[in-house]
Amino acid sequence: MAGLAAAAAVAGCALAAVLVAGTGAGLVLFLFMALVGTVPPETIVGVAEPGAARLAVASALELGPALWRYREVAGAGDVDKLGALLHAAAWALLGVVLASGIVRRRARAP
Repeated sequence: MAGLAAAAAVAGCALAAVLVAGTGAGLVLFLFMALVGTVPPETIVGVAEPGAARLAVASALELGPALWRYREVAGAGDVDKLGALLHAAAWALLGVVLASGIVRRRARAP
């Protein structure tokens, strides 16, 4: 379940990112998820310097789709599971809506 939630959230983001910025954006998103997305934001806030960069990375991890969040789906608490699943569903839906808007706009363009 955790893997499916993470895959759906990242696929939605990647779909819109690749349509806007090309395949390089998909690679950046993959590397972000594989390398940075596994650690909770609290870990980065306590370690990284300088201050603005660490807050930007921690904020991206807190708000964006990240593996550390979807591990809660496999956890014991029902509240954690529901929150993580809703977060994944929101990112998947947002990506699909943005991608469909991009495709529609490109189809109308002369």
